[in-house]
Amino acid sequence: MVNWYYVVGSERVGPVSVEALKQLFLNNEITNETYIWRKGFQNWERLKDVTELSFESEEPAVEIETPMPAPTPLPQRRAEVKREEPVRQEGPSSPDVQFNFDWRSTKENDELFFVRIGKDRKASDSDIFGPYSMTELKEALKEKRINLQTLVFAPGMSSWVKIEETPLNDKHRPGSTSIALNEQPLMLVFDYSPLPLVTMVKKAGVKDGVLLGAGPFLEFTNKTVKASLYVGSEIKARDVQVIVQNYDKRDQSIECLFMDLNQDAKRIMLNHAV
Repeated sequence: MVNWYYVVGSERVGPVSVEALKQLFLNNEITNETYIWRKGFQNWERLKDVTELSFESEEPAVEIETPMPAPTPLPQRRAEVKREEPVRQEGPSSPDVQFNFDWRSTKENDELFFVRIGKDRKASDSDIFGPYSMTELKEALKEKRINLQTLVFAPGMSSWVKIEETPLNDKHRPGSTSIALNEQPLMLVFDYSPLPLVTMVKKAGVKDGVLLGAGPFLEFTNKTVKASLYVGSEIKARDVQVIVQNYDKRDQSIECLFMDLNQDAKRIMLNHAV
């Protein structure tokens, strides 16, 4: 049986069966605008946008079992977020994640990829964008917004690689991928259910920074949350305290403060600072 989750206000409820979900709809406890999620969904979706569910029809909904969910954001409107003084949360330790990236098992719409612009043009500075799906990257290639020399990274890769040397290139030969930069990306991984939230450090610092990622970061606003610091796929520091100050959902950028970094975390941040 497929388990479903739904959002009421800012609370996530579930798991429930598809029959229970339909009854909630018929009882007007949820609507077509309600956000729902199941395994296999990359993001929370409005009920009306989920084609396999058609509760206004008498035909039974078809349940589709799919493997390995992508990182799951919890939608929330900006107006629902109340600004308060930062609250420190002791909570459990930050996650220790084993990344197992494989091009063959990656779904076309999984938003896993970050791109680095500028290094391919030997510019004095470069910028990082993402996360994107393979579908989005292929479309950007077609529209010439990126090219085969653009650098790409997904959690689990050893370093940045040229798109030319990945399956995103139609002429790519399996097994020919090589490291394009002797520089491993910096990531922060937050504990969250059902899966940890992975972010790329776009701007590093010992006091403040900017992260890139998709997730319920509005929910974290003005609270101290813990994250694990990764260089490439190797964990380097645990329980890094982060205060999310602002989350721009359109750009998927997170402005944040870093609190009480230990010496290892400070050294890593300084090494990656622009």
